[in-house]
Amino acid sequence: MSGAHNGSTHSDDRAATPQVGVRPIVELRGVSRSFGDVTANDSVDLSVRAGTVHAVLGQNGAGKSTLMNILAGVIQPDAGQILVDGVVTTFRGAGDAFAAGIGMVHQHFQLIPSMTVAENLLLNDEPSRRGLVDRGRARDLSAQALATMGATIDPGSLVSALSVAARQRVEIARVLRRDVRLVVLDEPTAVLAPNDAQELMLLVRGMADRGTAVVLISHKLDEVLQVADHLTVLRAGRVVADQASSGLDARTLANLMVGREVDMTHNEPARRSAGAAVMALRGVSTSPGPHGPALEGVDLDLLAGEVHGIAGVDGNGQRDLVSVITGSVAPSRGSVLWLGRTLDGHSVRQRIDLGVAHIPEDRHDQGLFLEENLTTNLVMRRFQRAPASRRGILQRATMGKLATARIEEYQIRGSAEQRSHELSGGNQQKLVLARELSADAQLVVAEQPTRGVDVASAQFIYRQLLSQRDDGKSVVVVSVDLDELLVLADTISVMYGGRVMGTWSRDDFDVPAMAGAMTGAGTPPTAAK
Repeated sequence: MSGAHNGSTHSDDRAATPQVGVRPIVELRGVSRSFGDVTANDSVDLSVRAGTVHAVLGQNGAGKSTLMNILAGVIQPDAGQILVDGVVTTFRGAGDAFAAGIGMVHQHFQLIPSMTVAENLLLNDEPSRRGLVDRGRARDLSAQALATMGATIDPGSLVSALSVAARQRVEIARVLRRDVRLVVLDEPTAVLAPNDAQELMLLVRGMADRGTAVVLISHKLDEVLQVADHLTVLRAGRVVADQASSGLDARTLANLMVGREVDMTHNEPARRSAGAAVMALRGVSTSPGPHGPALEGVDLDLLAGEVHGIAGVDGNGQRDLVSVITGSVAPSRGSVLWLGRTLDGHSVRQRIDLGVAHIPEDRHDQGLFLEENLTTNLVMRRFQRAPASRRGILQRATMGKLATARIEEYQIRGSAEQRSHELSGGNQQKLVLARELSADAQLVVAEQPTRGVDVASAQFIYRQLLSQRDDGKSVVVVSVDLDELLVLADTISVMYGGRVMGTWSRDDFDVPAMAGAMTGAGTPPTAAK
């Protein structure tokens, strides 16, 4: 889950950081930045020292990403100073920051999937020999960069063939090979399964112990408390806390971020009897594709008034499953039924019209038109229908009113005419949520619904999904976070290798068995037939 468990505290036996009193690598003094009428950063101070993990925390929209983009030279401040080794410096772009030893690993991968690992690692810095790229040297340099990450990845592999965890390591290796002294990691575990996230946090701690300064942005407070030496908390663009992390707990951090007491407990949602199957998959298989193993003999009943969780390590057929449900991939074998009737040949548009809503895992590539305003994104499902359209003519005033109502209802920090790319990640997620959940669908598919969002936003999203269930909708939640599904789901199915390894109802939840099924332990029901 995005939030930490109640009572988590910072405790480890590593030695006190030896750099206390040493001049910071980088300081931001009185940094401010606005976008139109929205103030993202308001007189922010930040000081980062070598050999430390410095966490920057705050709710979505608190100004973290803007501040990090200023630090990495991506955007320039309206006011304030940047000091490197005590000297006032101006970054005119990311290249200037790189030259000063500062690199950033963005939340959304910057790799080119159609290129190899080596080609991505050495892009625009390829070794040459007699005017040609020295491929042998490139492979050796890439292998060295990956070895520093403890990664056993073939430099000749296509990025598109890598797991999410492997791609994350390549992203970090691409920055570290430039000999940076400070690296910014923006939500580095947001796309990782729990075991991969734990390995990455150990790697982050090791980077700091070897002298690199790490600035960590994360909404996973347990991870922050595990590795951070120091933390800065932003709220509404201003610093509200700047202190050592020792002795703090998750509840205190959450309260600082939100500005009020946050209930970190997750009470089991009230249960209700499920209805008939809205959609059913019978023996569904798919042809092999680029997103992991094909589906093989999948049977699922998605019931009205039920949250059905789909668990599993990323890349085990979940994407194909969602594509079959939403209609973008047709089964090679088996059937998909809607209220008992076959959906063979039904397009994505036809399924939307039937009542299928989809909150995709990648809000940038699949969920939003980032260059369009909030109004366009919120009403795009309704363009062809009243009241957004009459006799083929868009009713823009009406569209604006509809959008404003959704913005208020879903607590989105933005305005109807604001461009979607200007929102924080959590507010972008709420934007997608608002559009899909206001469509009065019968089946809601939510992929990684709280990925990269803060504690309060995650709890808001949970409430919205459970409200859909309580209204009699069928809700499918796909998540690599088993803890999240244990909170939300009435039924959990675990996928491995494109198969359903087992299905558990809430009364029979067996966490060890589920965790084992996520690694392929046991015999899937389809294989036993």
